[in-house]
Amino acid sequence: MNIALQAAQGLQAAHQKGMVHRDVKSANLMQTPHGQVKVINFGLAQVAGQTRITRTGYSLGTPAYMSPEQFRGETIDQRNDIWSLGVVLYEMIAGKMPSNWMVACPTASVSPGQDAVENGMLNLAAEGNRPATIS
Repeated sequence: MNIALQAAQGLQAAHQKGMVHRDVKSANLMQTPHGQVKVINFGLAQVAGQTRITRTGYSLGTPAYMSPEQFRGETIDQRNDIWSLGVVLYEMIAGKMPSNWMVACPTASVSPGQDAVENGMLNLAAEGNRPATIS
């Protein structure tokens, strides 16, 4: 649980600076040789008061870890990162992703073992949504 606590503290520090990570997942948590957990890859982070890189109705991130609000392209805040950290915690304890995460995201169509990003983007495209690009 020390890993989870340190990850939560790292997110808290980012949130106190007005940042929302938007892509919290196990691959974005790294542990140093001294046991310190680092939240990495703030490439999709949204900073309060800054220009957004996505338009309303569009989303960026890893679908399997997204909150329903983020998946639908709605406005998100720090609670999104907490949701995603909860998915990571489940993954740490169970050794697998939640099997019913699609219940919260009824538009998702990712099957176990498939690439979540690829399938999430294909699903968005099928609904007429396109991933936003940074311009």
